[in-house]
Amino acid sequence: MTQSMSSTRTRGVSQWLALTIGVVYLLVGAAGFLVTGFSGFAEHDHEQTLLGFAVNPLHNVVHLLIGVLGISLWSTIGPGADVRLAARGRVRGGRSCTA
Repeated sequence: MTQSMSSTRTRGVSQWLALTIGVVYLLVGAAGFLVTGFSGFAEHDHEQTLLGFAVNPLHNVVHLLIGVLGISLWSTIGPGADVRLAARGRVRGGRSCTA
C-alpha cells in the first residue's frame, strides 16, 4: 500500500492579499524613483507627483520596504496561523498574551 505525500501548500486569502499589496507597493516605489530620482531625499515638492500624489525618495523607500514586507509575509504566513497561535496561548481576543 503506497500513499502519495503531496508537499503542496495551499495559500490562504491573507497570503494572496499580502502578495498583491506587496507587488503593488514595490512597483509604486520603483516608479516613484523614476519621477524623483535620488535628490532631495525628504523634500516636499508638489511638482513631483505620481498618480496625483506628491512623492519624494523617502516615500519611495517606505513603499519598497512595505512591498518587501508584503512579499515576505506571503511566503511565511500559513492558513490557520491565528489558530495555531491561539492554541499556544499567544493570541487571545486578537491580542498577544505574555502570561
